[in-house]
Amino acid sequence: MAAPFPALTKTYHHASYPSVDPKRLELSAYGKVAIVTGGGGTIGTAIAKALAEAGVKHVALLGRKLESLTVTKAKLDSDYPTTKVSIYRTDITSRASVKSAFEKFHAEVDQPVDILISNAGYLSAVTQIADADAEDWVACINTNVIGSFYVAKEFISICSPSASIVNVSSAAAHVQVPGLSAYSCAKIAGAKLFEFLHSEHPQLRVFNLHPGMIDSDMNRKSGMPPLDDVNLAAHVTVWLCSSQADFLRGKFFWSNWDVDELRAKAKQLESTPLITLSLEGWPFVDGN
Repeated sequence: MAAPFPALTKTYHHASYPSVDPKRLELSAYGKVAIVTGGGGTIGTAIAKALAEAGVKHVALLGRKLESLTVTKAKLDSDYPTTKVSIYRTDITSRASVKSAFEKFHAEVDQPVDILISNAGYLSAVTQIADADAEDWVACINTNVIGSFYVAKEFISICSPSASIVNVSSAAAHVQVPGLSAYSCAKIAGAKLFEFLHSEHPQLRVFNLHPGMIDSDMNRKSGMPPLDDVNLAAHVTVWLCSSQADFLRGKFFWSNWDVDELRAKAKQLESTPLITLSLEGWPFVDGN
């Protein structure tokens, strides 16, 4: 089956595969502590599960809906008893709420935090700009951009020197879909925020990730067909948090791309702006 979208690798995955299995020793997160925003949703829950499979010692789940967080925690407590799970009801559009959650978790674990999964997001109504509800449009920007800024800023103050940060972004950051102006603008800005984090803190391991087209509330709202299993994104996230992905630091990566094929392109990826957000064709050569 041909890839449904242009891809950087010949192999295009829709489900997890051995190279990104979180139980691989090379991907071990044993003894590490992590924060997952949007921790009660479809993707956040799957990522938290994958981190537990990789041996994370303690994970904090942040989200607006306490009921969803509680359900995810109960499942993780049952299936992964060696991973401690804390939950914090958090509105990432409120700096005070984010600051409180991060400070409480940092005090609880009493050590620097090793992993941040910035996954919380919001999709406004799918509609053209002329018909958009202004408050809803701005809410999308506030959650995906301002909220991501608060999360990134607070994480820097409590993280380990070489912490891993995965921003769960979207292909909407670079694929123009009519009706998704707010979400696309927000995802472009959010991804650029994390690119700045990469350049300003080169010791940190920062990645932007398109998780795929997953059967989630947000994807259903967008009207896009679900094509990918959520565990693909979750397992790739764990892979990104390992040294295996060092050559992709600062890059925008699709979960669907084959990590083994990409390793063969490591030198090219490390030495060029390939798969980063930029103005196509810039810098220009001889005015062309």
